[in-house]
Amino acid sequence: AVASEPAVTARRNQMAVEAPAPPTLPPSTLPPPPLPSYVRLRGLPFAATEREVERWFESAPGGPIRVLRLALTCERGRKSGEAFAELPGREAERAVRALDRRSLGSRYIEVFVSSASEAGEGLPG
Repeated sequence: AVASEPAVTARRNQMAVEAPAPPTLPPSTLPPPPLPSYVRLRGLPFAATEREVERWFESAPGGPIRVLRLALTCERGRKSGEAFAELPGREAERAVRALDRRSLGSRYIEVFVSSASEAGEGLPG
């Protein structure tokens, strides 16, 4: 049995119909990006570079922790052994759990949750 021409045309039209695009939310209803979090490090080797500290975060147990900004603090022109790091989202809490008292070189590093106001003084803009 041969299908009638209107039935064939209807089937072709059904096949050509594309699925509607998924709805998009207006920008005002999108959730805001998570605020950054901050940690203070104490006990860093005086010779540690920013890159070495970033690699230390990347080697965190449970997966790397990305550093958005890092500042090694100085007193009287010399490194103090402390630093502040800005981390994405709520990574500060994970950084404390994963890295507190973990060694960098021959030194163990203490990691504390910090605040934007405390860290802001030492972080580059």
